[in-house]
Amino acid sequence: MRLISAFASLTLIWATNAAADGFTSLNAKVRFNTGEADRNGTVATFDNDVQTSAHGVYELGEWTIFGGLETQRTDFTANGGDPNDKYKNVYVDLGGERSFGAFSFGGQLAHISFENDFLGVNSSLDVVSAYGQYAANGLVAGAGLLYSNISDAGAADVDEMGVLAFISNDFGNGLTLGAQATVQSDFELLELYADYIFNKGDVSFSLINTDNGPSTVQFVSIDGRYNIYKQFNLIGGILNSDDPTGDSTTEVSTGIEYVFGEGAAARIEYVEYGAFNGFSGKGISFGLTYEIGKKRKSGYQPIGKTFADKNSAVFFVY
Repeated sequence: MRLISAFASLTLIWATNAAADGFTSLNAKVRFNTGEADRNGTVATFDNDVQTSAHGVYELGEWTIFGGLETQRTDFTANGGDPNDKYKNVYVDLGGERSFGAFSFGGQLAHISFENDFLGVNSSLDVVSAYGQYAANGLVAGAGLLYSNISDAGAADVDEMGVLAFISNDFGNGLTLGAQATVQSDFELLELYADYIFNKGDVSFSLINTDNGPSTVQFVSIDGRYNIYKQFNLIGGILNSDDPTGDSTTEVSTGIEYVFGEGAAARIEYVEYGAFNGFSGKGISFGLTYEIGKKRKSGYQPIGKTFADKNSAVFFVY
């Protein structure tokens, strides 16, 4: 079994100085993948695999506006099948919060669509959330309601109401801890996260547990950077998704980053993949990054950002 992979990530930021003053977080990436894999007897080739993402948080007076976009598109041939088979995944969200002193009220609209010709899947998920929160001295806590609609071609739509709750605390020394839970009749999601920014670098941790009836999937990731010499940083991370059915995967990366401007850097990474289902591979990731502010929003965590970096490897596409 072999995997021939070439990765590139490119960050594009367009913002005037006036607009940038309001951003507490802003980043965007484009990533390209190509490869071959043998997974559970499915021999597949990937071509034109492109992933894009953009996320931002903008402060405008008493308003906080946040949004995100995630897309992935792949042409692939599996077991000698149709070379025009497509995998397409799109996520978009837009939300806002209005503060009244220490109290705020907010809401979010989100849409996810998933299409996989090889698996015969064409489905979408729409989510509407509304919540209230309290913020003081770095602490943000809140709760609200969640409505979701699942549409699947050839099947009846599923509508559900649920509740959500979240809490986070910025300790003022670079450390932020947070947790968020979403509960519906057939679905539960729990996220724990930590971000720490220190003199020589930063590190981020996420643990996401999803429970959908008999199926429970857990995502764990840790990534960071450490300054080793002048403008050079050592970078790396570990990502693991664990499904009790045995469909578990791990991605480990390490590399070097060169900072050539405020928030701007060029990087190259070596990546190894492994899975309990017989998949393994190696790859190189290279490109440009640009970061403004925090890696993630305090308080309420947009659904798209939660999973934004948990779908980076080619073996997740089928």
